Formats: sequence, C-alpha cells, structure tokens
Amino acid sequence: EVVGLAVYRIAFGAVLLFSIVRFVARGWVGELLLDPASHFTYLGFEWVRPWPPWAMYGHFAAMALLAIAILLGFRTRLAAGLAFVLFTYAELIEKASYLNHYYFISLLLLLLSVVPTDGAFSLAVRRGRAPATAAPRWAYVVLRAQVALVYLYASAAELDAEWLVRAEPLPTWLQAHADVPLVGPLLVAPWFAYGLSWAGAAYDLSIVFWLAFRPTRAVAFLAVIAFHVTTWLLFPMGVFPWLMIVTPT
Repeated sequence: EVVGLAVYRIAFGAVLLFSIVRFVARGWVGELLLDPASHFTYLGFEWVRPWPPWAMYGHFAAMALLAIAILLGFRTRLAAGLAFVLFTYAELIEKASYLNHYYFISLLLLLLSVVPTDGAFSLAVRRGRAPATAAPRWAYVVLRAQVALVYLYASAAELDAEWLVRAEPLPTWLQAHADVPLVGPLLVAPWFAYGLSWAGAAYDLSIVFWLAFRPTRAVAFLAVIAFHVTTWLLFPMGVFPWLMIVTPT
C-alpha cells in the first residue's frame, strides 16, 4: 500500500504542477485575477483580494515549487498544507471563475497534509527522514472515500429530468464538434447525446464499486481511462479528467 500512495503522490504532484503552469501560461492570472476592476467574492471571504502583480505571480511560482516538493516527496505534508492555503486563496479571489475540480484539488491538498504518502519513491526516504514502511490502512480509506464522494455526488446530480429525459446540456455542448471530419454528424445526432447521458450516469453510479472490488478493479481502471479521455476530447474540462485518471492509483 505504501507504494500505491507514493505513486499517487507523484501523479498528483505532476497534475498539480501542470495545472499551475497552464494557468500562468494561458494568461489567466492577469485575465481572471489581476485585470478585473472588481471581483465576485465568497460569503465570509470578502477580504481575499489579489496581490500586486509581482506578488501574484510569486504566489503561483510558490505553488509550483510546492507541487514539485509533493511530487518528489520532500516534506510532503508541510508542502501540501502550504499548497492548500495558497491554492485555495487564489481560488477565493474570484467566485465567477469557480471550477469544481479546483475545489477538489483543495480538498486533496488538505488530505495530503495529513496522510503519509512519502514512505516510498521520495526524498524523505532517500535522506533518511522517513522510514520505508507500510502505510496505515486509514490513509488509503480517507483518499478513496474522497474520490468516491466525487463520483457519488456527480451521479446524484445526474439523476434528474434535465440529464436523463432531455439529455441536457450534452446536445448543446456537442454542437461544438459538428464540423469534426467523419464523426461530426454522429456526435450531434440526438440519440448520441442520450446515450452519452445515460452512460455517464451509469458510470458515475457504479464505478466506485467496480474499483473497490478486486476482481473487477483492472477492467474498471481501463474504463476510468476511457471515460475521462473521452470527456477531455469532447468537453473543455481542463485538467479534471487527468486528475480523475490518477486518483484510482
């Protein structure tokens, strides 16, 4: 189990680093956080404001360094705790740019500030700061429970008439792919949106149980990859599909 947690730590750190670099490279620090004259704020967090430009970019540089520390297993829990504070602060600046997978990242960072994940493949072990021993069972349970909640909440949101009877918003989203060669007409066919809606609901409802059952875990993980690569190709979901691919590790 210690190896599984270490692999997850490495994969999560890599996705987090990619997300931060991507956010900066696409100019979103300026566009979403620095340039607006005013911001929509969260109740109770009206005091959260963007720093001056040099400090805001320093804020993101610090997050990138902390992501590298998590990836390498260097003071992982401290790095995750600091990254949780910085990442969440950046998200609280602008309510209008809320994304549920950024909220998910904050929750995972908070858990990684408590869960021991540097018992293998880490600088902590290499430098003798952490023993290469088995991880406690609760560490796996906590992380798996968090992932399970994401899927279960997603499935609960899909069990309504909008999603199952009218297949919305998939027909609207899939119109963006109408001009794709060969498969464009298929993607905008009404039956395809319905099939995708029902398949998505069935996936979210059942995948946690297939992943938890050892005989079906390998096949279920292949389904996770196929599902999230498909959503990444069809919809503008950023790093969320890759985050959900690495979480079952």
